[in-house]
Amino acid sequence: MKKLFFLLALTSISLFATAQADSSYNKIATEIEQEAMPAYVKAQHDITELRKAVSLAEKDLLPKPLVVKRFNDLVGNRLGKFSSFNAVVKKLEKEGDAYVNFKFKKEVSRIAREKALESKFNVAELMASN
Repeated sequence: MKKLFFLLALTSISLFATAQADSSYNKIATEIEQEAMPAYVKAQHDITELRKAVSLAEKDLLPKPLVVKRFNDLVGNRLGKFSSFNAVVKKLEKEGDAYVNFKFKKEVSRIAREKALESKFNVAELMASN
């Protein structure tokens, strides 16, 4: 009977610790995502701007070579540089949303890496001071 109570108590402690760890992880993840939000907003803005420019160029209200240049300047390093308007249109349709998600996740990763390094150095400083 003592073993049963001991196992129940151990399980309760384990579940409580897991719940606290999950809560702490969720809090940190939320903070990191909030800190990365400007990268998401900028990427979304860039893709929206390009889609509007494509729409205007299709109506002959904007020169197509100007749209191609703008595409190459804004997102060409990640999505590839193009010389034709049609290639730009296809690429935006196919990978525009993925680009936004990629930029956001890349920024989340960068921030998480920075926070992990900060934490590692803080622990090292504490250990060195003791």
